[in-house]
Amino acid sequence: MRNGKRHVVVERRYAIFPQQSGPLAIDPIVFEGQIISRGARPRVKRLRSEAVSLQVKPIPGSFTGQVWLPSQELTIEEEWSAGSSELVAGEPVTWTLMVRAKGLTSTQLPELALSWDDSINAYPDQPQLRDRVTNDGIVGEYTQKIALIATEAGDYQLPEVSLTWWNTITDQQEVAMVPPRAIRVTGDSVAQTQVAPPLIPSPAVEEPAGSAEAEPSSTDMRLSVWLLGIGWLATILAWLYTASTRRDTQTPEQGGESSNEHSLSQKQAQKGLKQACASNRAGLAKDHLLVLAKSLYPNQAIWSLDQLAQRYPEPLKNELVSLSMCLYRGDSQQWQGQGLWQAWQGAQHGQPSVETNTGQQPLHPLAESR
Repeated sequence: MRNGKRHVVVERRYAIFPQQSGPLAIDPIVFEGQIISRGARPRVKRLRSEAVSLQVKPIPGSFTGQVWLPSQELTIEEEWSAGSSELVAGEPVTWTLMVRAKGLTSTQLPELALSWDDSINAYPDQPQLRDRVTNDGIVGEYTQKIALIATEAGDYQLPEVSLTWWNTITDQQEVAMVPPRAIRVTGDSVAQTQVAPPLIPSPAVEEPAGSAEAEPSSTDMRLSVWLLGIGWLATILAWLYTASTRRDTQTPEQGGESSNEHSLSQKQAQKGLKQACASNRAGLAKDHLLVLAKSLYPNQAIWSLDQLAQRYPEPLKNELVSLSMCLYRGDSQQWQGQGLWQAWQGAQHGQPSVETNTGQQPLHPLAESR
């Protein structure tokens, strides 16, 4: 509220990742809107923010880490599937390591270097990367799950897990660490050939009561349990993959135009974009463009035409921004799609963002609220 009048406030936040030290000049942000008055034609008004000049510090000479990790806070945590680090020979336990870094993306976090005793088989799963947007910025998360199976009883020690990083608040080097852990393995020794490499531990299977048949040996029973568990795991993973693919390829309804409920390939989406441009259907063109964005930039979160426009130079960039503004103003019936289709055909797709800031990495939008 200003002077008794209610205003709409639009806030956009950016994460900036300089690629070199020295001066960094950020160009003004340009905002364009319409002023609508009763009895008068709408007036277009453009506003520009002030330019920002920053000084990017170089990597300190005292930093001894192998990978430069400037962060406000970086931690390493561990979890055990069995609730403790005590193992039974031949039975798996999942060891989970989680790295969280405030101010870094997950792709900036390095792989964890680990070593193992010959009597412990380790089966690392594919690392899981995740970025979270908070009020204080971006938080990168790196999660590594490792299935451990010991083959001989005894006392062992898991290695120390550590990352050297630079605290940007205190301007000092620090080390995030999970200390070495002593583990005890009990039970009978298991031959290497009897150990199957699971992704995660299988759930326990109850034996039927009152069976009159001879009981199998413990080795055969463990093997049967593992085979059954792996079968269930494969079924669950297949179902999750199918559900995720079906959900990700659905596009929202726009102006009464609904997308195909089945997965759209890149070729089908491109054909749909061509038809939408030929028939001047702005909402449908937007839907197909966002489907193409997921296919062309699978590792980037692109949920708006404005974000997609930052990946291209002119004239495609201008056409995408024009389409976005047209939909935002609600006058999509006036949109002409011929220029967008021609620009789309002449552009190079799947390339990094073309926006630059005096040699630095481009601005990345974190969140936008209206």
